[in-house]
Amino acid sequence: MAEDQESIKSEDEKVQNVVLRVPFPETFVYSSASAFSLTAMDIKIGFAEAMPDRTVQPRVGVTLPIEHAVHVFFALYGQLRAFEDNFGQIRDPRWHNLKHDAGATAAPQPQKL
Repeated sequence: MAEDQESIKSEDEKVQNVVLRVPFPETFVYSSASAFSLTAMDIKIGFAEAMPDRTVQPRVGVTLPIEHAVHVFFALYGQLRAFEDNFGQIRDPRWHNLKHDAGATAAPQPQKL
């Protein structure tokens, strides 16, 4: 057991925080639907637009390494909390359940806009 803890500690010591300023792209795509795929190495997300005739138009796909997917999760969580602080509650029961289950300290606190 102590050996497992030592290997985890040595892996954590190798991680370095690097601050990158990521510029916004010149164009964006609208997405009202998404699909996910998971491998041992990454997560693939396909973004699409659901059309009024109940068809789906694929728009763009993104492949994320697992570590970056975690970063995106916390960033989105913070942005959703900031949205609620600034504009009111999000009307999705799954969101309310997630917030309740996560507790106050599970994700970073959002910044005011």
